[in-house]
Amino acid sequence: MRYTPENILNTFKSTFFLTDDTDKCSEQLLSGVKQGIEYLLNTKRTINQDTILNVNSCMENRYPYDIIKGKSFRLHNHTTNDFVLEPFDFSLIDLGINSLIHAVNEDLSMSPYERAAMVQGAISYIRPFESQNERTGRLIACKILMDNDCRVKNHNIYLYRKALSKNHQALLKLEDFEDLFAKENYSDLVKILCD
Repeated sequence: MRYTPENILNTFKSTFFLTDDTDKCSEQLLSGVKQGIEYLLNTKRTINQDTILNVNSCMENRYPYDIIKGKSFRLHNHTTNDFVLEPFDFSLIDLGINSLIHAVNEDLSMSPYERAAMVQGAISYIRPFESQNERTGRLIACKILMDNDCRVKNHNIYLYRKALSKNHQALLKLEDFEDLFAKENYSDLVKILCD
């Protein structure tokens, strides 16, 4: 399937923006999504730290990130109103993201849907940035699906949020850090991506 920026943007808009709160559909936000899509359509298949940093910079309308300023992951702890959870401690973000990248790129037993769900769920859970974590994860998940000729679909925002919240609650109960990257922990998101 050939993807264009327009059909990806339409899928993305219906997943994140068509809610009761139509203020979220601002020009600035859409501009960031468009930049992120263009960036991902022109990148190689492997997901790495630069991919994640650049997509988030696009989402925040700051692409390309300024190497002199050194765009990086979150450098302090903060709270979020999106979910009832404390974001990852900032000192563990690099380890978490590097473990995610390794799992997604190296575990050949995972289907594209499992890899996409893991990226989407883990970036949202780890919260490596001050903002746009969920959208960053969603765009990178779309990239994984596109690279593997899988259909990128519209999702019911309520069902998507419910699956993501359920995923976060399950991850909170994990006692071993490495279990965060077990594909079984993302089954609810896989169902949403596949259905």
